[in-house]
Amino acid sequence: MPEATPEPRRMTAAALLPGTTVIYHHRHGCDRATITETDGTFVTFVGENCDARFTTRQIDRLLDAGRLEIVLTDDGDRSRS
Repeated sequence: MPEATPEPRRMTAAALLPGTTVIYHHRHGCDRATITETDGTFVTFVGENCDARFTTRQIDRLLDAGRLEIVLTDDGDRSRS
């Protein structure tokens, strides 16, 4: 009998904590930023070339669309600009 494939899990805004590094893809390219604030309603991040504040619902849509990526390793400043 084949093994059951587990249900895929989605990344949500709840996973973002202050200090988390992200790559934000916007209309002018992409930038590395750091989450500075999360309060359950809004997520704020700041980078060298971008500052943003989104609702958690907007963050969930950005994550689903691939426009916001969580950086799991930090290999120096290699933002994909």
